[in-house]
Order: sequence, then C-alpha cells, then structure tokens
Amino acid sequence: MNDIIDVSAIITLIKDFDYEMLDDSEWDELLKVDSSNDEQMLKIFNQVTVPEYEAMDMTTQRLIKDSLQGMLSTDFDFQQILGRIDTPFDPIEEPENFFSVLWLALFKERISN
Repeated sequence: MNDIIDVSAIITLIKDFDYEMLDDSEWDELLKVDSSNDEQMLKIFNQVTVPEYEAMDMTTQRLIKDSLQGMLSTDFDFQQILGRIDTPFDPIEEPENFFSVLWLALFKERISN
C-alpha cells in the first residue's frame, strides 16, 4: 500500500453529498439519514457513491482505495476531508466509522487494519 493519503481523491468521491451538488429536495431527503446508522449509510453509499466510484478509471480507483486504507489504518484527522464539504450528515459523530462503512460499500468487505 502507498503511504500517501490523497485527501482530494476522497473528497472527489464523496462530493455528491456536498450542499453545492444537491438540489433542495435531495438535501432534505438526506437530512433524514442518521450518519451513525450503518445500514442507512450503507444504503446511501450504495446508491450514490458506489456508481461514482465504478465510473472512475482504474488509476483513480486505486488511489482512492489506497487513500481510504491509509486513513483507516492510521490516526488520521478526518476533518481534513469533512471540513471541506458541507454534508447533510453534519455533524458526523464517528468519522472513522463513516469512512469504514464507505469502505464496506465500495469493496464489499470490512477493512482489516
């Protein structure tokens, strides 16, 4: 695994949850989602983020996978990412869990540290 964590790659992956990317009805619908509920987040990630990831080229997918793995296997400051986007899930009380569920949605397995 590459030791470099590319924050911009992760932001690109989850940008569809940013206020600027959503219309009012999408925002209002996502406000109902409990970001601490793994089932709800897995469903949302599968609907929104997984198709986005699958449409990316292999190099970008590898960069995202390596960066996510790096984030989840170190003492990473998740505010480097969450501080740059305005999501309807704010506040995300457990950012490490949020990104672990994202990993599960993308790779269909739990992250192993």
